[in-house]
Amino acid sequence: KFVHALISADINKLIDGIFSNDMVRATQLDVPQFSNLNAVTAVPHILIDNSTVTYEKLGRILQQDNSVFQKHSSEKAGRNQIAYKKFGENHGKMAASLDLAQTKCENKTIFFSKTCLGDVFSSLDIRQQNACLSRLILRIPIVQELLLKASEGIVSIDDTLRMKGFASSTVARRRPNVFELLQYVCKTEGLDSVLRNITQ
Repeated sequence: KFVHALISADINKLIDGIFSNDMVRATQLDVPQFSNLNAVTAVPHILIDNSTVTYEKLGRILQQDNSVFQKHSSEKAGRNQIAYKKFGENHGKMAASLDLAQTKCENKTIFFSKTCLGDVFSSLDIRQQNACLSRLILRIPIVQELLLKASEGIVSIDDTLRMKGFASSTVARRRPNVFELLQYVCKTEGLDSVLRNITQ
């Protein structure tokens, strides 16, 4: 019931509700790092068939999923154990930030496991998943901060990230992630006027 209520909720009212409350100010730890949003949404599907997965195992499964890489086939090249582990870590943590997965630690090893929300998300059709994902992305503090600024005028992702203390090289790596999330929400929900106010 919660998920269907979330999907049917007016996105503008949700955003207004965020703006009218004290938002959590984004820190460096709140800025997501991922390379493929398809991989993020694939995580809850994987966890249905795998009760727990390590960073490395998740990375390997994602790399073998052709639906994840239908537009990113070049990313498959040259993977090794460290790369699999990092890929699984980044995309699992991003899924966890949306409550589509959760982390647990056993014997000093961190695993990802499924959540109730992730199970329901996996059962939705693609249109419902898109609507659900755009609303879950609103939970991310840096997305909230930039949407608020963009509703008031022009805002630069780079400048905002630099104000968080990121080095220029890190800004360059995180900028595409942040813009992709903002673009996803705005394109899915028809917020083109807001998107036009966001520069990279």
